Amino acid sequence: MAHLIVIGGGITGVTSAYALARQGHQVTLIEKHRYAGMETSHANGGQLSASNAEVWTHPSTLIKGLKWMFKADAPLLLNPRPSWHKLSWFAEFAASMSRYRDNTVATTRLAIAAREHLFGWAQDEGIEFDLKQRGILHIYRSRASFEHASQVSRLLAQGGLTRRAVTPDEMRAIEPTLRGEFFGGWYTESDSTGDIHKFTHGLGLACARLGVKFMTAQAVARVWSSGKRVRVLLASGDEYPRVARVQIAREIGIVLLPIGRRHQHRDVPPDDLGLPVAEEPFGRRIEQLDARLRVDDDDAVDGRVDERLQYLPRSQVRVQRWHV
Repeated sequence: MAHLIVIGGGITGVTSAYALARQGHQVTLIEKHRYAGMETSHANGGQLSASNAEVWTHPSTLIKGLKWMFKADAPLLLNPRPSWHKLSWFAEFAASMSRYRDNTVATTRLAIAAREHLFGWAQDEGIEFDLKQRGILHIYRSRASFEHASQVSRLLAQGGLTRRAVTPDEMRAIEPTLRGEFFGGWYTESDSTGDIHKFTHGLGLACARLGVKFMTAQAVARVWSSGKRVRVLLASGDEYPRVARVQIAREIGIVLLPIGRRHQHRDVPPDDLGLPVAEEPFGRRIEQLDARLRVDDDDAVDGRVDERLQYLPRSQVRVQRWHV
């Protein structure tokens, strides 16, 4: 079996290390903090959901992005300073728009499978992470946003996800603390929420039991290739032993790095927030996504996880390049 390195100890890195170790690979996980799950995976919305599988490569995203560049409270932040890598990333983004429907359906299937894996791993390893299987409610305040969501729901259904449209009265029955005027909503009963930090920590312990080597408080300065071997240089100046294959896992996605190819990805920094809340009825029961604040028509997330209110205020695009 190959010796694989996972860089980044967030939810993506730890789940990648766990899956690879279960397959019998020798795995080393390098994390710049002292513990796993200390950045984006520390206090975000904690969804185990498939209802957000719509991809961003829709023409409306470009229009919204241009408008939001001039708003301080926009849900999407983009540094307008040009660079070749940023321009090439946006060119690839635009080129993917023709595959918006197919990619949304495929992403839905992937999300459903991933959700079941996470449920199964938590049960197998006895991980307690405040799991709440109450569903997720998407709320819409205008006919246009609701109708777009209806089109998205048809794509999600092609991917195997069941959800239903709900009226404002039904929305308030699902979530009694809901206030304001709404056109309608979509409710996905199979979606769940939980404490992502507890899950990441628990799965990290399971990784250690499987023999995964953790190198914490170690930042990676550079990864490069000689054509046959990969070398990893740590910020301390030490070079990690050469390996035949490297897997880099950042907080929002996994990037497998074949030798000699260029890779770039969108990195979302940890802007999430967790706050203590009062007992019922002041604390919300289920996770809600408001269409006014989303990149893809419903991007701001808040939900209750036991005694905490988890809130994801915005996304921030930082295009980064890896060349191995």
